[in-house]
This record gives sequence, C-alpha cells and structure tokens, in this order.
Amino acid sequence: MLRYVTEKYGAEKVAHIITYGTMAAKSAIKDVARVTRVPLAESDRLTKMIPDKLPEVDGKSPKVNLKNCYTYVPELQHELNYGSPMIRETLKYALSLEGNVRNTGVHACGVIIGRDDITDWVPVATATDKDNEKVLVTQYEGSVIESTGLIKMDFLGLKTLSIIKGSCGKYQGMSGRNRRHRQYSNRRSCYLCAFLLRRPNNRHIPIRIVGHAKIFARASALDV
Repeated sequence: MLRYVTEKYGAEKVAHIITYGTMAAKSAIKDVARVTRVPLAESDRLTKMIPDKLPEVDGKSPKVNLKNCYTYVPELQHELNYGSPMIRETLKYALSLEGNVRNTGVHACGVIIGRDDITDWVPVATATDKDNEKVLVTQYEGSVIESTGLIKMDFLGLKTLSIIKGSCGKYQGMSGRNRRHRQYSNRRSCYLCAFLLRRPNNRHIPIRIVGHAKIFARASALDV
C-alpha cells in the first residue's frame, strides 16, 4: 500500500510523519547524571525513588513528573535539599530539561499526501524507520500536520494484515487432514495461552496494562 501511494502520487508528494520523544522524569535524571559524571549506582538509586504513581491529593493523583516528585516524595526532597553538590546539581538540571525533545522517530502508520511537492508546504527531513531504511518525514508532528492543509492517512496494521492474508492462503492450501491437525493444534495453543494469561504472576506473556490483566484473570479459555 505504501509503495502504491508513492508510485501513484509521486515520491515528492508523499512523506512519513516525524515523532518526537521527550525526556521523562527518569530519563532526564539519567541523561544529566551522565553529563555531571554521577556514578551509575547513584543515578539508579535516584531514579528508583520516582514512583509509578503518586499519592492522591484532594482526591486526585498528581502527574508523575519531577516537579511533583520533588514535592511529594520525601526521599527526593531530601536529596534535592541536603544531598551532595553533584546530586543537587543533577536534580536541578533534570527538572529544567524534563519534557524537552530527546530523540526523533517515524510515525508507525501515518503518511502525508500532498497535491504539490511536500517541501512546498512544510519543512522535511530524513529519518530511519524501524526497518532501518531512510525515509522522508515532515518536521511537523501528527497532531498539527493537518492544519497545514495536507492530508494525513493512517495505514494502520497493514503489515499485520499482510501476515494474516498469507496465513489464510497457506491454510486454504492444506489438505483436509493437515487442516484438522492445525485446528487441533490451534485449540491446544488457545487453552495454553488462556492458562498463562490467567496466572497471577504471568511472566510468559507480558501485559503492560493493569486493567487488561484483571480482565484476563477473570476470563475462561473459551473467552480467549
């Protein structure tokens, strides 16, 4: 699909979208610590003080950033006020740098199509995608790119769909016996996945979102 769009509209009229990665609380401390030559063990100790969630204040949990951590985490407060000069300097500069752009990337599925050359509308750059290929990207990120008058298309999951299509083709080409064996093997795999997903301390299939883990814990093999 991406190749088709490029060939149909022209390489000069099609571009990917840049993404900007910013410094979060922990990465800001680690990056500054490398510059100020804080030992790695001390850097790790400081970042471990940053909680995944801050205690609620007036019924709401504050956002986990350095400003709030310095306010609500006693250990970080102590390091900021009474730590060694190097530690205090690191924490101070980390607060100033948090939220700044740290790196750039390429939007996973967003593509810009223009009626004219993309360079007539927005500044562009080259970036390396996840396949390690150099691609043309807009220097405006996806949240503002359409305000320039360009069309943003989301080709979401195209590679996944290609894999599914290929799998369906192979399945249809199987003989009846092999197809029944594959169905039986898939059924066994589903029950195994359900068993692993429902385990309280599931380490085989990582689930990042707590709510999803709770849903899987209540599900049965048939639900999966």
